[in-house]
This record gives sequence, C-alpha cells and structure tokens, in this order.
Amino acid sequence: MSDIQIKDYRLLIDHIANCLRSDGLIILHEFDFAVYRPDKTLHAPWSTLRPVSEASALCRWFYILGNAIADRGGSRDAATHLHRWIQEHPGFPDSEIQYDEFFAPFGPYEYQEEWKDVGCYPKEIGSMMNEDVHVGIPYFECLHVSHCLQSFIRGGRVLLLGNGMHPEDLDRLEDEAHRDLDDLTNPKFVKIQRVYARKRSVL
Repeated sequence: MSDIQIKDYRLLIDHIANCLRSDGLIILHEFDFAVYRPDKTLHAPWSTLRPVSEASALCRWFYILGNAIADRGGSRDAATHLHRWIQEHPGFPDSEIQYDEFFAPFGPYEYQEEWKDVGCYPKEIGSMMNEDVHVGIPYFECLHVSHCLQSFIRGGRVLLLGNGMHPEDLDRLEDEAHRDLDDLTNPKFVKIQRVYARKRSVL
C-alpha cells in the first residue's frame, strides 16, 4: 500500500529504473481501494449513483479511505495506471513487461468452483485477510486477506481522523466494517494489480 504516501508514482518508477542494473527486475503491485463481487463487478458506491451512506460499512470505509488518500496527495489510482506507466518508461522494453491481476477474498468464504475463472483465491487466503484486518497481524505474516484487512482498518484510523472524520463517526464505521468482514454470506474481494518488468539490456 505504498501509494498512500507516494505523491508522484511515475517519478518513483523513474528512480527505481535508474537504480536497477541492466536486466534488473522491477515488481510493483497495488490495489485500487475498491471492493468487488466474485464476478469482478464493483460493489456500491463505485458501481452506482446511490449515496455512499447506502453502501455496506466495509465498502464505505474503503471509499472514504481512498478519498482521504487523494486529499492528502497520495496516489490513490496508482494500481490502475501501473501497467501503462511501466510501458511508457524508456527503460523497460515491451517484451520484458508482464501484467496480471487477481482477486483475494475478504473472508474465508465457501469456495465456489466458478471463482477459478475470475482468478479468485481460495478460502484459506480469505481467512488470513479477515484476521489481519481484525487483530493487526503484520502484512508479511498474513496468510489470508481477512487477517490483513482487520489490521488495515485499524491502521487507517490516523489518516481518517487527520482528514477530518469525527472520532465517534469513525468508531461506528469501524465497528460496522468489522461486522461486515465477519459476514460470510456476501462475498467481497479486493483486486490486486501487479506489474513486473526487466530493465533494458545495455551492451
């Protein structure tokens, strides 16, 4: 989630390219602060013109967080543009660039066979994500998305308060978002976009 603090992501890519040796590898992955259904369509409020207040608490939390990041000058939309930014950089030839995306569940939902067609991760990944969001397991120790999300929600508190959200409103939203994570009847996914590329060879 480096895009929260980076105000010029393209400049970061340029700095990385300058540091890489010939044939050196760059790997970037980000997510777009949106919440998806198993069929890759967006949950409200991203998918409709309905008020944000009518979306689920977890979706509202992500939506408000994305706006707060943008308000503070962060690269909220970095995930959407990573592939193009790498393609446009002269240091990375097209033949050495690869892009992929996958969908990780917010909880240990009962895995559906059709989810394989949209690149969704199985139930074990969802369990890790759920627990991390709730109890604050470090990101690199997570084994599934719900673990990550529980601590992620807590970690966003300072940013949201600093962006002007009232503490009582945030307390209420966080409590409801945690309950959303525990609801296994309405599967939610995060889309992770990844680009890796090898720097142009210098003969």
